[in-house]
Amino acid sequence: MPKPQSMTETPSTMKMILVVDDNASNRVLAGAILKRIGYDFDEACSGEDAVNLATIKAYDVILMDISMPGLDGIEAMRKIRAETTVNAQTPIIAVTAHGTAQDKKRFLEYGFDGFSPKPITVDSLSDAITQASPAHLTSASKNTAVKPASNALDHKVIGQYAELMGSENAMSLLKSTWADIAEDIRVFEEAVAAGAAQDELAKQAHEIKGASGGVGAAAVSGAANVLYALVADRQLTREDLKDLRYFTDATFDAFAALDTGRRQTA
Repeated sequence: MPKPQSMTETPSTMKMILVVDDNASNRVLAGAILKRIGYDFDEACSGEDAVNLATIKAYDVILMDISMPGLDGIEAMRKIRAETTVNAQTPIIAVTAHGTAQDKKRFLEYGFDGFSPKPITVDSLSDAITQASPAHLTSASKNTAVKPASNALDHKVIGQYAELMGSENAMSLLKSTWADIAEDIRVFEEAVAAGAAQDELAKQAHEIKGASGGVGAAAVSGAANVLYALVADRQLTREDLKDLRYFTDATFDAFAALDTGRRQTA
């Protein structure tokens, strides 16, 4: 499994981009553009490497070449969506020489969040990242005045709540519901520590997965799904709960940051 190689040293608040392309020159060009517009990045030279990196490190955006030998960009995108926890909701942008309006429509239908035609330019890549990023998605309507704090949240889901209910009402509902889910997680952790029956733990994990996904707590939902699969094979241990606890704490922070952003821009 490859190790992520950060290509620049920048503040921790800077967006981290994964550049995926089997052509080294294309990766160099993309990296130069990303440096110029203020982003940090890692490189993957194949679809397989992209999936492996996306399994071990969270990214804010993934730039995905389409035509690669072995695992092509479409299949790599689908595997990242289905098989990773931290990047299941990360915006993935198709970067391809197929640049017509019909091509763009086709790639968006495949499930990509954005599209940037080759040869890439500063303007085209910057626009694609901005339009596909969670910050853009959650500010798409005038009622959505919140900004993302981390990959803990699915900002598409939160943006839908805000669009339907207004930012203030949506945040009130989401935070209240999340508090209830967090209590369910605490009960689940206690049940694991007490050695509860596997079928009971499976039920609790499944409920946490569905409830957290419903309020946009995507990372918690993914972690609960992993535990749901594990408990089918064996008894869970406290060690198994580390990711769930980490993402639970991160989700509290992310909701707090969203609320702060909403208040500041209200």
